[in-house]
Amino acid sequence: MKTKLLSLVFVGLTSIGSILGQANETLASKSGLYMTATDFSSGKLTYEINCLTSKHKIKTADFFDSKTVKVMHGDNTIKLSKSTIWGFRLCDGKEYRIYKDKEYLIVDKSAITVYQITEKLSTSPKSGQNVSKTKYFFSEDVNSPLKELTLKNIETSFSNNKKFHDLIDSQFKSDADLLIYDDYYKMLRLNHIYKESQN
Repeated sequence: MKTKLLSLVFVGLTSIGSILGQANETLASKSGLYMTATDFSSGKLTYEINCLTSKHKIKTADFFDSKTVKVMHGDNTIKLSKSTIWGFRLCDGKEYRIYKDKEYLIVDKSAITVYQITEKLSTSPKSGQNVSKTKYFFSEDVNSPLKELTLKNIETSFSNNKKFHDLIDSQFKSDADLLIYDDYYKMLRLNHIYKESQN
């Protein structure tokens, strides 16, 4: 049973990596800030650059774990409070949402947005190495609060959608199953069955 669960988690995590390489064609090779959820949905970037012809740097933390974002844009450095920014996009195509001053990597931006964060928990006294944990979250839409990605939270958040509940019960047996990527539909299986439940 443990081996099966670990295999599912591995499949989910490996598949999510392929999601990250996907970029909206209009955003390909671009970087900048999303000031609002609406900006993210429409692909509107503030302090936008074309990564093929320009350079800038988006810095979200420093030695003091700052609550600000610094953008080195041309000859200017712009400093903004994290609370005033929805998120940002980097030149490698990765996109992040800022929520309660933390950066969450967006791993699926379909109907249900899914996020990942890896946090340092402590330093192991035996090895002297940092110990970290990766956790997954979702939001019902891009403007909603983040919730931990669990079967219980998904079912509670979409309690009015009986068809979705039935599909969840038939497709997923554990929280780790929620990370399974559907290669055919190019999204997490969770989002595919959610779309199916809307028909």
